[in-house]
Amino acid sequence: MNRHGFIGVRFFTEVGRHFPLTKFIAAPILKSMRIPCRFRYPLQSLLISLSMSSVLSLVFTLVHGPAGQDFLPAWLESFAIGIAVGFPVSRLVVPRIIRLCERLSQSSEREDL
Repeated sequence: MNRHGFIGVRFFTEVGRHFPLTKFIAAPILKSMRIPCRFRYPLQSLLISLSMSSVLSLVFTLVHGPAGQDFLPAWLESFAIGIAVGFPVSRLVVPRIIRLCERLSQSSEREDL
């Protein structure tokens, strides 16, 4: 540990607690990119559907799709279908899952007390 509290890629501020170094690097950037709270769930849904659709469509196109020059158009078509289906579904499901997780975590906190 050096005099700033750094050990590898982790930053220790208190005994037993550690924070990823990326939190301190990304925090100033993210503070300048604040969006209104009303866009929270649509943004979460968009990011979740983009990430899941891109990975899943890529994997399924690699496994079942054409090889060679036909791969990219097949993957883009699969990705577009994944976004068209994934965004509305995630828009409906994500807020409900977040509320469910908040309820479950609050109930477990009460049991700990």
